[in-house]
Amino acid sequence: MLKKLEGVLAALDADVLRNQVESMLVALGANEPGAHRQQADHYLAHIEGVAQAVRDVCPDGDTYELPQTLANAWLELRLIWNRCNQQMQYQNMQDSASPGLMAAGALLGELLETLRHFLDVDSLLLVEKIGTDLHETARRGSEQNGRLLERMSSASGGANRAVEALLMALDQVHQQLEAPDARRELDKAVEVVVEEIERALVLTGEDTGAALEYRLLKALDGAPLRVLPRLQGFDRKIFMPPDVARLLVDLSEEWVLALKAQALNRCTEQRLADQQAAFVTLDVQISVDASDVVLTLSDDGDGTVVYARNQTSDAIHNVRLNLEQTPQRGSRLEVRCSLRRVTDYLVVRSIDDATDGWLAVPLSSVESIEQRSADHLRLRGRALTARDGCEPIPVADAGLLLFNVNNVRRSEDAYVIVQPDRGRRMALRVSGIEGTRRAAMHAVPEGLQATRLRGFIQSERRVIGVLDLTEISRLQGGVCPA
Repeated sequence: MLKKLEGVLAALDADVLRNQVESMLVALGANEPGAHRQQADHYLAHIEGVAQAVRDVCPDGDTYELPQTLANAWLELRLIWNRCNQQMQYQNMQDSASPGLMAAGALLGELLETLRHFLDVDSLLLVEKIGTDLHETARRGSEQNGRLLERMSSASGGANRAVEALLMALDQVHQQLEAPDARRELDKAVEVVVEEIERALVLTGEDTGAALEYRLLKALDGAPLRVLPRLQGFDRKIFMPPDVARLLVDLSEEWVLALKAQALNRCTEQRLADQQAAFVTLDVQISVDASDVVLTLSDDGDGTVVYARNQTSDAIHNVRLNLEQTPQRGSRLEVRCSLRRVTDYLVVRSIDDATDGWLAVPLSSVESIEQRSADHLRLRGRALTARDGCEPIPVADAGLLLFNVNNVRRSEDAYVIVQPDRGRRMALRVSGIEGTRRAAMHAVPEGLQATRLRGFIQSERRVIGVLDLTEISRLQGGVCPA
């Protein structure tokens, strides 16, 4: 490696290169060598800067950084040669190219050929692609990342269907298999299969960020003000299913289009008068919070975006939006969605009919299951006294929510204490508890969008509605009717 360093520095020797330029100018018959020499010196200065960089990062013969530095240097010189070559072509079309420019171009071409022999194969393949057509390489890379996102999303959908079929088969086996030990071992085996499928079909934050940046730049094309996207947190430490990544990319594009259409109305002069930058900054940050992925889009635009989203995929991934805006100061949209589609649910009966009225709530939202008497009800039955001494818990009757059947019939009723995401606790009064079930949720059909269901899970014998706890709490103002 030390011999390679010596060879590189010899190829970049300024005195030798300057003598070559002098010889080229004489061969080209330059009439005013001084003026043409000055033009060539502009390019020689770049080469001397590259030589100094190599010496600086390889002190005392330390060649650890040489491969990367050499690749960067070759790419820098290739891009300079591209500019020089393009300029010569247009000069030739008008009259004839400057001898100084021709000498510099020939020198750079010879130097690139010399230095390419010092590059390793991987570096050479990469820098030649970029150097040949920088814009095309960047565009092709972004488009390939977008296609990868589409293919992975499709594969993820197939994997989800396979997992669902496996879980339904497990449900059937449980109904026939009486040996508890065998059932437990089968549960463990299925859990391993599900986890391995989920682990295999993931994209990194880096993959998602590349696809997102390309979509944002395309969406912002033609904006009345320049918008500068800045991505943060999109690294290889974050993993997510492809369908979640696709959802976040699509949602971000929708938001940016709304921002572009509605919140970029102040001109540069107005922004400067308000002590803001002439251009708009869009900060896009991603993080993971427990079982959620959190995407935040913050801008310093007009703060006047009207945005609503109602996609069936949002319910499947439990998408939650929180929008904060300040006029003339900007907007902040926080998007939360679940990383896992296959999850555990608590299955309850909302009415006494054992074959109908089954509902489910995510097990992660369940705080406790309690038997309570009517003596523990407050506010004319609209709230339940909390065991921990906190404020009364609003009551929602599962039978009334969908079937108009009240469950208050016994000396003691069953309550499932749940806490929707970032919301108040709620006591869900039920007819009975059926147990837990691991399943993949499906979206509610279009005609049923007005119901209080997020989606449904399916077993061999029935369809079980998944309650939208956050929506129920919101629609009823935090206090649900009994």
